[in-house]
Amino acid sequence: LSVSGVHIAIITAIALGIFELLRVPAKISRISVLFFLLAFCAIVGFTPPVVRSALMAAMLAISKVGYRYIDGIDSLAIAAVIILIFSPYCVVDMGFLLSFFSTLGILLFSQPISKRLSRGRISVISKIASESMWIALSALAFTTPLLAVAFIGQGRVQKNLRDTVDTVIDCIKIILFQGFIILDFLHRPRIRH
Repeated sequence: LSVSGVHIAIITAIALGIFELLRVPAKISRISVLFFLLAFCAIVGFTPPVVRSALMAAMLAISKVGYRYIDGIDSLAIAAVIILIFSPYCVVDMGFLLSFFSTLGILLFSQPISKRLSRGRISVISKIASESMWIALSALAFTTPLLAVAFIGQGRVQKNLRDTVDTVIDCIKIILFQGFIILDFLHRPRIRH
């Protein structure tokens, strides 16, 4: 089990929710979230994926306090620079690379696709299902080549690469199958009495 950006988002949402219930002003609550993020990182360990997602959440919170917009790709790049300044050897750490490449794939591909999908009339469940599918596929598109290179570097190309490709294909089949079932179910004509 790996700590990811989703966990950081949950921690941030819970902290902001608590501050809202206590009627703490927005600026103070957003700055206070930084302490929650720091504490969470200290508890789970300052691994590159945790630090990356915490830095991105912190930049978002700070940008809201200053009423400035920060782009996801900009915050990802700033997080990479900060991590590499303090730990330059992270550039060869697989956790660092997978975290950044999957986030980059999500930022580059899933957001534009979900924006296009939200233009038309689509139900909430269909939107959630399609966004989930595109997020997974976007992350997969950017991490699969990295994993392939990692297996080549270890000299186990044929078997591990074949197993990886088979696993990826099986995951894509499952995601697409579930997506089609949900979309088919949601777009069936309803019989009215």
